[in-house]
Amino acid sequence: MKEITTNDDTLFVSYSRYSNFEKCPFKYKKMYIDKIETFQDNEFSIFGTAMHSTIQDFVEKKYNKLLKENQINLNNMKLTKEIHSIVKRKKY
Repeated sequence: MKEITTNDDTLFVSYSRYSNFEKCPFKYKKMYIDKIETFQDNEFSIFGTAMHSTIQDFVEKKYNKLLKENQINLNNMKLTKEIHSIVKRKKY
């Protein structure tokens, strides 16, 4: 979110605000200047939001788990290479 400071007010500009303005300046005015709610939740939007949150949480957990596993594998691989290089240099 980008902050724009004017003489007496601070305006926060996010991608969605900018996108809304680009799509329909009148809608932007109603939403952000007049503060008129243009959309009311219904059972479909509530369900969609719940599904989106659930899927996002699931993907983030899987992604983080894979990152940790790959980091461990990468660290083990680096350690193994270091051990091999030390053993190669050592004269018996």
